[in-house]
Amino acid sequence: MSKVELLSKTEEYDLIKASQEGNKGARSTLMDRNRGLVHSQVQRFPLKNAQVSYDDLFQMGCMGFLHAVDLFDTSKDLRLSTYAYRWIYAFIRRYYQNQGRVVRIPAHLADKKFQLDRKVQDLTHKMGHTPSQEELEALVPGYSDLVSTFSKTISLNKELESGEEILDIQADDNHSDTILYANSLLDLLKKNVSSRDYNIFTCRYGVDGEAEMTLNEIGDRFGITRARSHQIVNKCISLLKVLAD
Repeated sequence: MSKVELLSKTEEYDLIKASQEGNKGARSTLMDRNRGLVHSQVQRFPLKNAQVSYDDLFQMGCMGFLHAVDLFDTSKDLRLSTYAYRWIYAFIRRYYQNQGRVVRIPAHLADKKFQLDRKVQDLTHKMGHTPSQEELEALVPGYSDLVSTFSKTISLNKELESGEEILDIQADDNHSDTILYANSLLDLLKKNVSSRDYNIFTCRYGVDGEAEMTLNEIGDRFGITRARSHQIVNKCISLLKVLAD
């Protein structure tokens, strides 16, 4: 990103006041002169394997900056960048939390995960090597609990054999792959289907406290046909494969 000439404090305040009065040219100038600030905040977010692009986050950062311009109080004697970077970061972070993963993670957990990643980076820099799991457990409170929350993913691309059920698929014992236990599968499903469809799925496989039932029994219990029961179960299986990828 090419460098731009910085505005003096007086020039900046004049443009802010003009922007707040509806001057689009002043607003555009402020945005152009502060693109580097937005860029620096976007770089804080990992894009590898994320469901969002650099352009997505940059656009949200620009929206955060313009929001800061609208709220900025020139009587506080601050530079705009000092005030705006928090709004830029807030807009980018919220979008990243909501759109960055196929499965949405609650905001408070996403915040903790981001803080954990930063701590790991800081420790790596201070120690001169990537800290081991034992070192992280000793130095970072709540490390094990948080990691277990985010680590339970596994690909469900494996083709089902004849007569094999989705919950019969065993996770690979090779710990280089992340293992997803049945309760995590159910948690994913529960958040992404209706309560009725979730109950039909759990009844079909006898999980989450339900007794295993045939498709005919499910149809009788929920007042639907056997074919419809089968469709719902298959839909849940397909959704699990997508969510867990």
